[in-house]
Amino acid sequence: MHTTKLLLLALATATTDAYTLVVCQLYRGATTKDVEWGLLNRRDAMGLGEKGVWNTGARKCPLANSSGKTALMYTFCRSDPYSGAGGVLPPHGGEVECRESGSYDWPACNVKC
Repeated sequence: MHTTKLLLLALATATTDAYTLVVCQLYRGATTKDVEWGLLNRRDAMGLGEKGVWNTGARKCPLANSSGKTALMYTFCRSDPYSGAGGVLPPHGGEVECRESGSYDWPACNVKC
Protein backbone atom coordinates (compact mmCIF):
# COMPACT_ATOMS: atom_id res chain seq x y z
CA MET A 1 0.00 0.00 0.00
CA HIS A 2 2.82 2.40 0.91
CA THR A 3 4.58 1.66 -2.40
CA THR A 4 1.38 2.36 -4.34
CA LYS A 5 0.99 5.75 -2.65
CA LEU A 6 4.59 6.66 -3.47
CA LEU A 7 4.12 5.58 -7.09
CA LEU A 8 0.97 7.69 -7.43
CA LEU A 9 2.71 10.68 -5.84
CA ALA A 10 5.67 10.32 -8.21
CA LEU A 11 3.36 10.05 -11.22
CA ALA A 12 1.37 13.12 -10.14
CA THR A 13 4.56 15.11 -9.65
CA ALA A 14 5.93 14.08 -13.04
CA THR A 15 2.77 15.05 -14.89
CA THR A 16 2.30 18.48 -13.28
CA ASP A 17 5.14 19.92 -15.37
CA ALA A 18 3.65 18.75 -18.68
CA TYR A 19 2.79 21.47 -21.16
CA THR A 20 2.34 22.07 -24.87
CA LEU A 21 3.77 24.99 -26.82
CA VAL A 22 1.39 26.09 -29.58
CA VAL A 23 2.55 28.16 -32.58
CA CYS A 24 0.10 30.22 -34.62
CA GLN A 25 0.98 31.40 -38.12
CA LEU A 26 -0.63 34.51 -39.56
CA TYR A 27 -1.86 34.47 -43.16
CA ARG A 28 -3.48 36.92 -45.59
CA GLY A 29 -2.99 40.01 -43.46
CA ALA A 30 -3.90 38.53 -40.08
CA THR A 31 -2.19 40.17 -37.09
CA THR A 32 -1.27 39.12 -33.58
CA LYS A 33 -4.37 41.00 -32.41
CA ASP A 34 -6.42 38.51 -34.44
CA VAL A 35 -4.90 35.63 -32.47
CA GLU A 36 -5.72 37.42 -29.21
CA TRP A 37 -9.28 37.96 -30.47
CA GLY A 38 -9.53 34.22 -31.22
CA LEU A 39 -8.20 33.28 -27.78
CA LEU A 40 -10.94 35.39 -26.19
CA ASN A 41 -13.86 34.88 -28.56
CA ARG A 42 -13.36 31.63 -30.49
CA ARG A 43 -11.84 29.21 -27.98
CA ASP A 44 -13.46 26.13 -29.54
CA ALA A 45 -12.26 27.02 -33.05
CA MET A 46 -8.79 27.58 -31.60
CA GLY A 47 -8.92 24.05 -30.14
CA LEU A 48 -8.68 25.23 -26.54
CA GLY A 49 -11.80 24.23 -24.64
CA GLU A 50 -12.18 25.66 -21.15
CA LYS A 51 -8.59 25.60 -19.90
CA GLY A 52 -6.46 28.70 -20.03
CA VAL A 53 -3.19 29.57 -21.72
CA TRP A 54 -0.09 31.39 -20.52
CA ASN A 55 3.11 32.97 -21.81
CA THR A 56 1.29 34.39 -24.84
CA GLY A 57 2.95 36.71 -27.29
CA ALA A 58 4.41 37.47 -30.69
CA ARG A 59 7.86 36.07 -31.39
CA LYS A 60 10.13 35.51 -34.38
CA CYS A 61 10.45 31.80 -35.04
CA PRO A 62 12.31 29.82 -37.68
CA LEU A 63 10.16 28.76 -40.61
CA ALA A 64 9.75 25.04 -41.19
CA ASN A 65 11.75 23.80 -44.19
CA SER A 66 13.31 27.25 -44.78
CA SER A 67 16.79 27.22 -43.33
CA GLY A 68 17.76 30.52 -41.73
CA LYS A 69 14.45 32.29 -42.39
CA THR A 70 12.22 33.55 -39.58
CA ALA A 71 8.75 35.05 -39.38
CA LEU A 72 6.53 36.62 -36.76
CA MET A 73 4.46 33.94 -35.02
CA TYR A 74 2.14 34.03 -32.03
CA THR A 75 2.85 31.42 -29.38
CA PHE A 76 1.21 30.30 -26.17
CA CYS A 77 1.55 27.51 -23.64
CA ARG A 78 -1.19 25.22 -22.37
CA SER A 79 -1.35 22.31 -19.95
CA ASP A 80 -3.17 19.89 -22.28
CA PRO A 81 -1.97 18.33 -25.53
CA TYR A 82 -2.87 20.26 -28.67
CA SER A 83 -3.82 17.75 -31.32
CA GLY A 84 -4.40 18.60 -34.94
CA ALA A 85 -4.85 22.21 -35.99
CA GLY A 86 -6.95 25.06 -34.69
CA GLY A 87 -7.43 28.58 -35.87
CA VAL A 88 -9.80 31.35 -36.79
CA LEU A 89 -10.93 33.53 -39.64
CA PRO A 90 -10.94 36.98 -38.00
CA PRO A 91 -13.92 39.27 -38.73
CA HIS A 92 -11.73 41.82 -40.56
CA GLY A 93 -10.03 39.28 -42.84
CA GLY A 94 -6.94 37.14 -42.69
CA GLU A 95 -6.44 33.67 -41.33
CA VAL A 96 -4.80 32.26 -38.22
CA GLU A 97 -3.70 28.62 -38.05
CA CYS A 98 -2.28 27.03 -34.89
CA ARG A 99 -0.50 23.72 -34.27
CA GLU A 100 1.82 22.24 -31.71
CA SER A 101 5.36 23.60 -32.04
CA GLY A 102 7.51 21.29 -34.13
CA SER A 103 4.61 19.38 -35.68
CA TYR A 104 5.24 18.02 -39.16
CA ASP A 105 5.97 20.89 -41.56
CA TRP A 106 5.36 23.45 -38.78
CA PRO A 107 7.73 25.91 -37.07
CA ALA A 108 9.46 24.86 -33.86
CA CYS A 109 9.81 27.95 -31.68
CA ASN A 110 12.24 28.12 -28.79
CA VAL A 111 9.96 29.33 -25.98
CA LYS A 112 10.07 28.29 -22.33
CA CYS A 113 6.69 27.48 -20.84
